[in-house]
Amino acid sequence: MDFDPSPAEPPALAHWALPSAILFFLLLLWLAVSMALARDERSLPVRLPGARTAGERPRHYGDLVLEMDAAGVLYHEGLPITAEEFSGRLARLAAALEGQEIPGVLLRADGAAPYALVAKVFDLCREAGARRVWVAVENP
Repeated sequence: MDFDPSPAEPPALAHWALPSAILFFLLLLWLAVSMALARDERSLPVRLPGARTAGERPRHYGDLVLEMDAAGVLYHEGLPITAEEFSGRLARLAAALEGQEIPGVLLRADGAAPYALVAKVFDLCREAGARRVWVAVENP
């Protein structure tokens, strides 16, 4: 009986490179999608008012976040915007969705922000077609 003690040839590069490349691209895709979905709504340092009875608001994919600092300046996606500009964007979005429900709006207003401006923004969002409008608060 002949026994050849020489080691077998190593597998060709193609045997393991393709599955590794597929796995790499799947992980890259997962990372990109998870980062897009996990956008932090807190891009502006806002002191939210407290509310002991506030519960967690249901999070819906695509909800818009509007932030207001203590001086009443509004920000959307980190950029300054007027209430009328934001309302116009919502109205255009509602028109583009042709009768479908438009995303909700979360208003993160500083506790020192002018209350009249908070109410104005709330009304403009509702007039533009948003049916779900929330004001963010802190649970003490």
